[in-house]
Amino acid sequence: MTSKKPLCGFFASAFIFEQSRPDDSAAAVIHSFSLQEQCKHYERDLYERKTGAAAVGIHALPNVISMLVNSLYNIVDSLFVARISEDAMTALSLVFPIQNFANAIAIGFGIGINAMIALYLGAGDHKKAETAATHGMALSLMHGILITIVSIVIMPGFLRRFTSDAGLIASGITYSTIVFLFATINMAALAFEKMFQAVGRMKVTMAALIFGCVCNILLDPILIFGLGPVPAMGIAGAALATGIGQLLSLCVYLFVYVRTELPIRLRRSCLRPDAALDGKLYAIGVPAILNLALPLCWLPS
Repeated sequence: MTSKKPLCGFFASAFIFEQSRPDDSAAAVIHSFSLQEQCKHYERDLYERKTGAAAVGIHALPNVISMLVNSLYNIVDSLFVARISEDAMTALSLVFPIQNFANAIAIGFGIGINAMIALYLGAGDHKKAETAATHGMALSLMHGILITIVSIVIMPGFLRRFTSDAGLIASGITYSTIVFLFATINMAALAFEKMFQAVGRMKVTMAALIFGCVCNILLDPILIFGLGPVPAMGIAGAALATGIGQLLSLCVYLFVYVRTELPIRLRRSCLRPDAALDGKLYAIGVPAILNLALPLCWLPS
């Protein structure tokens, strides 16, 4: 491929010699080389900027697609549940604020995991990066168990604040109980997602989320309305399809984690208490949770 650098230097030299007097030829030569060096620096800087922009695009696009796919779970459930009945759709909308808050906790704390892993890897502290990943995963699992228990306990009272219809309350409890039983799986999947993103494996997270979402889309009509030996489960089928989709995404992460080499691994030896590290995870995670949760967790009127 022909380079523009020699041309830049040639024309600079020609211009200097044309404009200079014979007794200034030595100075002209020196100046021409100076201009040539400036051209080289300019073109190198331009190339690095283009390369950097391309790298950002390569890493950002899968992340954007992942976020869009992740938002499809509730949308797909809504589309199919709306075909059951208006009451079923109302029950689903009453559960969504708590469900969105649970997702915000998973994603927001995952941002803290992502940031700490990337920080320590950038600093060359491989051991600390693995400790951050291990603590992040352990805390995410604890969050999932806590969310499952709390959400199932508070949901009946939460629903009664907005409706006295026994049918709506029963449908909301049915959907929420199944969805929140998968909360720990969802927390683990999102922790893996942020861990893979921290080491630059954006395509893995995109593939895992797309696979889970596609399975959710395929399972929704089968489990809601029934097909062959599969009985119609109604709103419970929508919740189960969502949970299975999240489980399958986690299975993709586990498969890739076991079968490929990653810069970091989850290690039992890294589970020793580290209050300072946990504090940093929450210092980043809590603001991210609030940033995600406050716009999402609207309360139905």
